[in-house]
Amino acid sequence: MKRTLILILTAGITIPGAAFNRSGNVYETNGSASDVQAALNSAPSGSTVKIPAGKFQWTQYVNGARGVRLEGAGVDRTTVETVTPQNYHFICNLTCDASSVIVDGIAWTNQFNLQISSSPSAATFRVYNCTFDNGTAQSIYFQCGGNGRGLVDHCTFSGGGASEMIHNFGLGAGNLAGWKDDVHPGTDQALYVENCTFSKNPLQDDYFWGTAALQGYYGSRTVMRHCLCKGSHIDQHGTPGSVGARWFEFYDITFYVPPPEGDFNGMNQGDYFALRGGSGVVFDCHVEGHNLWGNGLIHMYDENGGSEPLYLARGINQNPSPVYIWNNFQWDGTPMKVGPGENVVENRDYFVSDSQPDRLKRWQLKTDNASTTFTYTPFQYPHPMDDGDPESYAPGGEPGKPQPTPTPTPQPTPTPPQPTPTPAHKYRMTLESDSPITVVPNR
Repeated sequence: MKRTLILILTAGITIPGAAFNRSGNVYETNGSASDVQAALNSAPSGSTVKIPAGKFQWTQYVNGARGVRLEGAGVDRTTVETVTPQNYHFICNLTCDASSVIVDGIAWTNQFNLQISSSPSAATFRVYNCTFDNGTAQSIYFQCGGNGRGLVDHCTFSGGGASEMIHNFGLGAGNLAGWKDDVHPGTDQALYVENCTFSKNPLQDDYFWGTAALQGYYGSRTVMRHCLCKGSHIDQHGTPGSVGARWFEFYDITFYVPPPEGDFNGMNQGDYFALRGGSGVVFDCHVEGHNLWGNGLIHMYDENGGSEPLYLARGINQNPSPVYIWNNFQWDGTPMKVGPGENVVENRDYFVSDSQPDRLKRWQLKTDNASTTFTYTPFQYPHPMDDGDPESYAPGGEPGKPQPTPTPTPQPTPTPPQPTPTPAHKYRMTLESDSPITVVPNR
């Protein structure tokens, strides 16, 4: 008697030759770059592409042209090591459309890990509960471009001296469109970075080597708040030819400068902010630890060398729009010093005060002029997409379960010493508590 063999295949069963397993709009991959790429090619906008527990070396670029969620099993279980990237090409490139790009639960190692492209009309992208680490090597980890709405929260970044951990690339070199459109302060129309920790490695070093938690370029708009920067600063470029960063809001940021301990003499950190382009507000920031230089500047650069335009203190179409600075303190309770460069003038290009002014000058909208003023109100905190613990600065911060930042381990290192001690001061917040784009940043 002739027998007929009938095979019944159901969703979720691994089929030889299949790139991944799909169940609804969820795509389970084996974690390899090729399998993730196959899932991204097939997944419609709004889908979830999962990377399982394990350590995966990606030697080929992964590109996604639609809004998807790229989800690992958690930073203690899923690690993606980027093996190939170099010369400012990022291994994972995702594009946001009407659905959000969301990346979470992945420990990224090496550098040039992740790039997200977006636009003001796209959905908000989010990167959260991730870690980025490349040991003591100088590193760039995450870059966004297109001036879309974005959120990076509950992530930790650690890199060697002179690292530039996050790049907000704006519209890119040579594109001045980001200086011709409206900027609305205190809205969600920006890259938001909140509840994150940034650390130079090794932290115990004589100097911070210009290590940057964040760099802004080419018409970018950035809000950074409720973050911890250890041996690192925040930099806004005034890039000649493309003008540089357009708008920034920096507040409730703790800077930690490691004090003398044992054989370690302490760190000299020249500045906490390097403001070279654009306009914005800087307020309610403070320092813990001890800065041997004793100054710790909010450094105001004239990137254009003393001639017009300044690039700093400029708004739409390069019209004058001042920077406002208030209520920022050193570890000893003294105000952070503001260090202007040539051609940067107080009470014209920037204003320093003890508290927030009632009215601020602004020339950021097409309807603004030299007499326009406004009352600044920060955007709601936490960000509407941020459902983590607002007191946590690390991945996995569920409500009611704070994740404290670990205390630094002593690691000796040489380089230039400079004197000037000062007494410590305790504050309310303590340390316990498509195709790749080529970027050549101007420092």
